[in-house]
Amino acid sequence: MERKDVLDRLLPIVRRTVRSKIQEIHEEDDFRDVLGFDSLDMTLVALRCEKEFNVVFNGEELQIKKVGDLVDFIQGIK
Repeated sequence: MERKDVLDRLLPIVRRTVRSKIQEIHEEDDFRDVLGFDSLDMTLVALRCEKEFNVVFNGEELQIKKVGDLVDFIQGIK
């Protein structure tokens, strides 16, 4: 799956999680500093990504800081 496709599918997840009207997200966006996520928000994103992308998180979501890091994880890039 292309990175842009992952970002396009992540946008609704981000919007739902923070109940925001964010129009776009960028790989360099920091979940905490730019998007205002806390640890509960990141857990919700992880759960929703597991369903949307058929991936499994085993605590990795705690290491994810930026949107690009999440895209890498979803694509299997470590």
